[in-house]
Amino acid sequence: MPYSVTVYPITVFPSDRPNFWEVKVKKNTITYLYTIDYELDADERKEMKERLQELMEDEKESFEQVTSMLKEQSGIKNLILRTKFVDSKEKVLYEASFQ
Repeated sequence: MPYSVTVYPITVFPSDRPNFWEVKVKKNTITYLYTIDYELDADERKEMKERLQELMEDEKESFEQVTSMLKEQSGIKNLILRTKFVDSKEKVLYEASFQ
């Protein structure tokens, strides 16, 4: 079983780890954008989507806590925290929003 590594605020296995990630802010939305730097075929995309859904389900509480903390500290009540995983062609592999 592969070891896990932390990519704040989520934990992923090295085989699933994005090659690049950034934080984008637009109006009231903060997006953690994770980019995998290679293109996936249809089967690989389906498999990756399933793995990311499983991984993110385990991290849902963490993102909810981060969202609450950001709302409290910023005073922005309608703040949205979004996570988005894309491949090199910017095809969305996984996306979720927390409010």
